[in-house]
Amino acid sequence: MAEEAPPDILFTDIPSVFARLANLAKDEDTLVVGDVSPSSFRALEAERDRRCQHFRLFYQPDTECVVVTVPNLQHSQMHIIMYEFIRDTMVTMGVHRGWRPIGDTTFNTANGSSGQGDSAGSPKAGRNADDWPTLVVEAGFSQTLPSLRAKMRWWFAASHHRVKVVILIKMQLTQETLHIEKWLEMVGRPGATATRSATRSATRAGLAVLQPICNQAIDLEWTGPRPIRQTPAQGRLPHLFRVTGGPLVIEFADIFLRAPAAGEHDIVISDQNLQLYASEIWEDLL
Repeated sequence: MAEEAPPDILFTDIPSVFARLANLAKDEDTLVVGDVSPSSFRALEAERDRRCQHFRLFYQPDTECVVVTVPNLQHSQMHIIMYEFIRDTMVTMGVHRGWRPIGDTTFNTANGSSGQGDSAGSPKAGRNADDWPTLVVEAGFSQTLPSLRAKMRWWFAASHHRVKVVILIKMQLTQETLHIEKWLEMVGRPGATATRSATRSATRAGLAVLQPICNQAIDLEWTGPRPIRQTPAQGRLPHLFRVTGGPLVIEFADIFLRAPAAGEHDIVISDQNLQLYASEIWEDLL
């Protein structure tokens, strides 16, 4: 995770990790733990399950770093409400029964890396129940944008490009803005974002090099009296959020892996619905 933030703590033992998690501030949704060997990660994962804890784990053995996501209220709302807007459009088109939501299912790879999305899903047709999602939504409240982007890159690479769209949502408290990015993979100039070794291998094999690109960047900025927290929740109205870069468009073919039929179309989250989304996120932020 070249862009990952420095670890918050270095791994010494499992009880120390749980103690640090228990003392996270209310507005923290992430703990980055460094110096975690593959065996220590599996032990941490097993202890989490034994304690019936619900935090999510993202691990890459090459960096020996674990990103622990603690789904507090704000974090959960950021991805769940967005996913609901996406699914509402599927319901309107009548394609929701052909869609498999998989939530925060854990995906492991042969090299020992592991990840859980916040919200995710894939079409039922042509895919097994345990297959990789085509759409992943990742949210970050205190988690940094570079850290979210590292997760995005992992989803594309670890799935061998079976993941097609990754939506990142980052709360920017000081700017009183919600930042949204939509990432896809496209054939690009060798070496631009792919690792040099992977690029050389692909080039020797005569393969096209896929690399992630940010297809859309959207900001939902509060324009009312600042700071927003001094405005009562019922006063954080949708029209007071300015949308830049909208609407959010998710191409039907990218996530359903087929062309849209009659009555089907791309998923479009309008500027008006993005304003409503921002209002719903901020109204519960005390």
